[in-house]
Amino acid sequence: MFKRHFPSLFMSVFAAFLAVALLAQFGAGRTALAAGAPMPEDDPAKIVKTAMESWSIGWNTGNLDLIVAAVGNGSYWDASLPPEGIKGKALRDYAGVLFKAFPDSKFSYNHVKYTKKAVYWEWTWKATHTGAFAGKEPTNNSIELSGIDVIRARKDGTVSIKSYWNENSLLKGIGAAE
Repeated sequence: MFKRHFPSLFMSVFAAFLAVALLAQFGAGRTALAAGAPMPEDDPAKIVKTAMESWSIGWNTGNLDLIVAAVGNGSYWDASLPPEGIKGKALRDYAGVLFKAFPDSKFSYNHVKYTKKAVYWEWTWKATHTGAFAGKEPTNNSIELSGIDVIRARKDGTVSIKSYWNENSLLKGIGAAE
C-alpha cells in the first residue's frame, strides 16, 4: 500500500519544498511561482521556468527589463493587442503605460499547471487607478482582475505568453466603460 501512494507523497513533498525555496529566494511579497506540479525537465520547460520568473518578478516590481526579457525574441499577446502580439520596445511601452496608471500593481499567481509543452497559471491583479489610462483621468478606484497566462517555449528559446483576461472589466473598474 505504501508503494502505491509513494509517488503522490513524493510529489506533494517536492511541491512544498519548491514553494518554500521560491519564497526564500524571492521573498514572500514577490513570490515568483505558486506551488504546483513539478516541472518536466526538458529544455522548453527550463526556458519557460526562467520566463515565468522574469515575468512575475517584473510585473510585481515594475521592472520593465525583466518583463521584456521574459519573452526575449518571442511575443506577448492579450485581447487588447494585435493578433501577432508584441515584444521589445512595444512590450516595454505597453507595460510602462500600465505602471504609470497603476503604480501599485501586484499580481498573485495561483494554480500553476505544468505540461511538456506549456505552463498555465491563473493570476489575480490588484491595483489602484492613480494615473491617466484609456482616456480616463485617475479615479483612485481599486481594481481586482483575474486571468490566465499560457506560456510556451520552443527549444530555440522563443517564448510566447498569451494572457486571457477581460479588458472590459478593467475599463469598467476605472469608469472608462459602461
